[in-house]
Amino acid sequence: MVSGWRLEKIKNLMHIETGSRNTEHKDDSGRYLFFVRSHKIEYIDTYHYDCEAVLTAGDGVGTGKVFHYVNGKFDAHQRVYVMSKFDGIDGKYFYYNFSTSFINEVIKQTAKSSVDSIRRNMIADMEILLPPISEQHAIVEILSNMDGYIAAQEKLIAKKKAIKQGAMQELFTGKWRLPGFDGEWIERKLSEILDVGHGQNQKGIEKPDGKYPILGTGGEMGHTNCYLYDRPSVLVGRKGTIDNPQYIDKPFWTIDTLFYTIIHDNFLAKYLYYLFCMIDWNKYNEASGVPSLSSKTIGEIEVRIPLLPEQTAITTVLSDMDTEIEALTVKLNKATSIKRGMMQELLTGRIRLIKPEATTGPVIKGGYRESVILVALVNAFSTEQYPFTAFDRQKFPYLFHRHIEGVAKGYKKFAAGPYNPDLKYKAARPIALKKRYIRECVGLYKGDVVAENAGEALNYFAQWYGDEPLKWMEQFRYIKNRKEELELLTTVDKAIMELRFAGSPVTMLMVKEVIKKTPAWKDKLTRPLFSDANITRAIEWGIALFGQGE
Repeated sequence: MVSGWRLEKIKNLMHIETGSRNTEHKDDSGRYLFFVRSHKIEYIDTYHYDCEAVLTAGDGVGTGKVFHYVNGKFDAHQRVYVMSKFDGIDGKYFYYNFSTSFINEVIKQTAKSSVDSIRRNMIADMEILLPPISEQHAIVEILSNMDGYIAAQEKLIAKKKAIKQGAMQELFTGKWRLPGFDGEWIERKLSEILDVGHGQNQKGIEKPDGKYPILGTGGEMGHTNCYLYDRPSVLVGRKGTIDNPQYIDKPFWTIDTLFYTIIHDNFLAKYLYYLFCMIDWNKYNEASGVPSLSSKTIGEIEVRIPLLPEQTAITTVLSDMDTEIEALTVKLNKATSIKRGMMQELLTGRIRLIKPEATTGPVIKGGYRESVILVALVNAFSTEQYPFTAFDRQKFPYLFHRHIEGVAKGYKKFAAGPYNPDLKYKAARPIALKKRYIRECVGLYKGDVVAENAGEALNYFAQWYGDEPLKWMEQFRYIKNRKEELELLTTVDKAIMELRFAGSPVTMLMVKEVIKKTPAWKDKLTRPLFSDANITRAIEWGIALFGQGE
């Protein structure tokens, strides 16, 4: 048992009941959230609840897997459990715990029954490992911050996808012509642009360690050392999923439910992929049951298409958008993985945010996490001769958080640029020193190096973040005049974030205005480091590192 934590049955911590509404009560124009037996949230025009609650499906496809947290007015289906009136437990802490730790317990209990459902007493009698309320609040704050970042990334990705979709609509109808292009487009049947190849059965050619992918309508299905085609191609479903074109530019094998295309000269495969994404393939479905297409039908589809140079230019624009979306998706997946790792440690008590002997004292908000990050940075960037300085302890974590989370919270405008006093006085460094993760060292100057217990923190860092962030940070190791350059970069980046938050344009003059209006920063504009050219360079540098943001 974790020191200071206790086991408690859920029924002793909250009220459990079912909703009273049915699916027919939903109203798409309703004002209030309506929780039903799926991940989808409907709307309703009346409400029965105005409180903090956690909800899960009692039966159906969502049994034990559909969890929602709400704090406000809402209603619930009669087969949805509403857990509310929390006593001695933070409602959102329970949500995080219930949506992870208890899913296996729910599945285990429902497996004993011939009916895919969960009864109220199953939930009521489950036990939860409960830390003191102050530690619950601390855990919730950290996980909520990650949720906020994840939601912001999801919103940004959706926005970028919508922008790309709008651009495709304009580009492929010719309403938007890229600079330098004004020639007439030609009308062609697809049979004049490409030939349709038929996939083949994969039996007998599959190899677990094969060099080439075997593709079906749902994506990669296996590997082989043979290939059907070895040039860029657009793939489209013959049977089943016919409205999900794929693009591939390496040798491949397709199974018999997936067509591939052999592109004629003067036509670009990647352009045709984007064009295929604009076609309503279901309109060409030839079956009343499982959706189906024929090569003849595909060949008869008529399209308008520009000459090869304009195809290439349009493809470049859309590929750049895809690259940005993919980079954002990598960040989103990374953040989701980090949150999952943090939950495993925090909700089991393997990592404590409050010392066991001081559970009624003040919460150390994220302090341990920050100390782990600091130790990893000290380990990567310090030696006995060149220890990790006070300046490094501010700027390197700032860059780390901007890369991982998109924001660097807690940083104020100090003379040397963004500065987070909590890192020095309340969180990262005090914890790391006390646990003997780092120690003070005087080499060519004063700073920190790793100490005898650093391995513990480095192990946590590896679990939470992997090795990608430190590989990304390597670009700052050998830059010339590193201290001045990082002061310039982080100061300008902090100004950029302020402008974006205010909805203002990001320009060199606007960044200078932010610096000028900041008492601790205004003297920077008298230094050559903050010349117009260097501020412009730092803006471009920051955008290259962190993207355009919102």
